Amino acid sequence: MREISLLIKAEESKDRLLWNHTSALMSLYANSKARKGKSFSSEDFNPYLHHDKEDRKPKTRDDVMALAEQMKSLNG
Repeated sequence: MREISLLIKAEESKDRLLWNHTSALMSLYANSKARKGKSFSSEDFNPYLHHDKEDRKPKTRDDVMALAEQMKSLNG
């Protein structure tokens, strides 16, 4: 199981590295075609960075309570 876990993590790391490269190229192209005053960063095109930002968003009280109810239903 450990080997499989390491293979999955290695593949995800490779995918993140490729997306860093791809999103940099996409932002370069988008900036070359953008109207004056509009600019793009590589973060705008990288799905991993967008996902990571969503995970760091603060949770509301309702979100926390809903999660607590889900956890209770799993235990009982």
